[in-house]
Amino acid sequence: RQGGRFGGGLAGADPVVSPQWQVQFDCFPVESGRRVLVSLGTVPDRGLSLNQSHLVPAEPAGPEIGYAWHPEARAIEVSVPEGPALTVRLCHQLALECEELHTPFPRQALVSGGHSIVLPYEFLQPCLCIEASYLHRDSLRTKLCPFQPLPAAYGSELWASMQFHDYSASSEANMVMVLSARCPLHLTATLCWKESDAGACHTVPNSTAMESNQAYTVEKVDVHPLLCFKFSYGNSSHVECPHRPDTTWNVSVSVRFLQLLLRVTSTVPASFSAALCRRQGSWCEPEVPVYTVTSVSGLAWEPGTLGPSVLAAREC
Repeated sequence: RQGGRFGGGLAGADPVVSPQWQVQFDCFPVESGRRVLVSLGTVPDRGLSLNQSHLVPAEPAGPEIGYAWHPEARAIEVSVPEGPALTVRLCHQLALECEELHTPFPRQALVSGGHSIVLPYEFLQPCLCIEASYLHRDSLRTKLCPFQPLPAAYGSELWASMQFHDYSASSEANMVMVLSARCPLHLTATLCWKESDAGACHTVPNSTAMESNQAYTVEKVDVHPLLCFKFSYGNSSHVECPHRPDTTWNVSVSVRFLQLLLRVTSTVPASFSAALCRRQGSWCEPEVPVYTVTSVSGLAWEPGTLGPSVLAAREC
């Protein structure tokens, strides 16, 4: 950025007299190696004009490097052209710095000109970068982050690199999942209902989680082992279910003559709806009518437990 201030006296004025005019302007961006031209005049013409130029020094370029990705070896090969030796490393680009990889992965390596080195990594992530610098102090650095625009490249490794902490047990009416990730990412999360341990997880409408400091919360939800978070980033997604096996509510099904009997139990006051549905592939489409039971005052309560509520739906 370049900025300036110009001052001087009027034509014919005593040179000892202090400047009679001053012009000051704010900074503005200029690329290195470019020339800035400044012209100044008055309207109407008072015989005052100024024309100056300034060459912004060109910053020397950082070192050149080449790289090759070896996914089968979970490594990146960094090559240094003929010339001076370079220090190279892999790092995770955060907001202000590129953080070194954790042990046992190498922090940095010295590579002679005309040679290459293979640097292993633990997980392929969007913020995984290659950084190279000369050996002298305060050397300019070259940084390449080749995988940031390629979500198909890291895929499932992105989710394997994260840790999910379930805090739903600390709240009676909220589902809370806290994420620990090496890359600063902006994920979206919704609730989904999982059919089984290996089954699909169907998105629950209007259940987008609120995010704050990597904590994802959905309010006014009764926790259930099959009610899970579905995290999405780019074209990749991951399902994370509550880490505790217990549930605040449950339902069992029995068959009677021309009837399905649903027995709903809950440890907290709640409302439940049920309907028959027709299976369409992996999804079951609900049909009308919808039957609803609600816990209200006056029901028989056992200590800490809502007495079983019975919902009978006539079979068609």
